[in-house]
Amino acid sequence: MAKSDRENMSNNEFEQILTKVQELVSAREWLAALDALDEATRLDHECAVAWYQKGKILNRLGKI
Repeated sequence: MAKSDRENMSNNEFEQILTKVQELVSAREWLAALDALDEATRLDHECAVAWYQKGKILNRLGKI
């Protein structure tokens, strides 16, 4: 199995997911942002930016 599913997509497609996350965070759409981050971490489980953002949102929601 490949290290990550991100290898099968372009960097532009992955960056679009991260841009969507930023837009959702700016709109305070926390749950939708978490869904997008789940997709990002599924595609690339080593993406530090996605994990960091996920932690920030979970902390904001009082989940951690």
